[in-house]
Amino acid sequence: MHKKEIKNIKKEYKEFYTQFIHIDDNTFSIHININEDIKSKFLNLNDNKDNILILIIKLHSNCFEVLNKNLEEQTKYFESVENIFNFFCPISFKIFITKNIENKLVDLVHNLYKNKKWAEIKLNKFDTINNIKKKIYGHTGTLSNNMKLYAYNELDIENTQIYLKDDNLSLNDYGVKDSYIIYIHEVNPAFHNDDIYNIDDDKKLENLKHLKYEINDEDYDKRPDSFRKFIQKIRQSQKNAEKAENQENQENQENQENANKNICNGELCNSNLCNGELYKVGSRCRIKIGDRRGTLKFVGNLKNNDVIYVGVDLDEPLGNSDGFYQKKKIFECKGDKYGYIGNINSIEVGDFPPFDIMNFDEF
Repeated sequence: MHKKEIKNIKKEYKEFYTQFIHIDDNTFSIHININEDIKSKFLNLNDNKDNILILIIKLHSNCFEVLNKNLEEQTKYFESVENIFNFFCPISFKIFITKNIENKLVDLVHNLYKNKKWAEIKLNKFDTINNIKKKIYGHTGTLSNNMKLYAYNELDIENTQIYLKDDNLSLNDYGVKDSYIIYIHEVNPAFHNDDIYNIDDDKKLENLKHLKYEINDEDYDKRPDSFRKFIQKIRQSQKNAEKAENQENQENQENQENANKNICNGELCNSNLCNGELYKVGSRCRIKIGDRRGTLKFVGNLKNNDVIYVGVDLDEPLGNSDGFYQKKKIFECKGDKYGYIGNINSIEVGDFPPFDIMNFDEF
């Protein structure tokens, strides 16, 4: 009785044959498309109108008996299915093998994760077990040195168990087939009994309590790179940012109040603060906050209130505008972020040339 073996052959080579027919528990037939390499080997097949090679295969305890139905010649005997295909259609079979090198699909199970299965992982069947372990590490996180691998057919565990012991051999050397289970047993040199508790098993994890590392608060606070210190730095930086923002808001409010005091009936007053000669378009100026420098391009009202605003074409893209206000262009500047719009009291007019980046005394 070879039902299971026939079932495996049908599944593993389904991309190679065109039709698979069960004849009895030990016999089946395979239909293969005839191409040039088959025709060159069996010249009589040139007259085959269906262009199909039909092989009748019977399984014995130690070999395969094969009849080429197209030629009705004497039966031949082979040790494996691969030998059959290599004899009747060598080039086609080689192409099939090459295309399917990466198509060895296996399921992974792990001794630490009893409720987890990695289904249909593609592995190169000609890759060494050492390289297979490296690939499995990417899926499970288990180091290759801490890994023992076993393979088996889930439908026939008793007769198919394989210990993949030699790292220099391949899955193909061990005869691992599609849909096999690769069982990963993780071991740890720290445990003399070569055992690790199941991560999914809460009861067994209770036994690991004695391995818990503890440190008191005093010793922990002495560490310069602790997580607690990191959180403290983050919180302090947030406080500093809030403080700077509040200070800037307060300065803006004071500037607006000062500007309102220097407005006379909606017109610029004649004081030095709002003097037309002092705030002359084209004058050099600087933004007080950040010492950003540029050329004054606009002085006037923007919001139909008593506040006077200025527009500055900055030397560097450190501004808040591109010269437009509410989609209306109010002054020319070099581009985005080169414009600055703000309260008139936020700038200082005077001899403020562009910074010379080669003069380090300016910084």
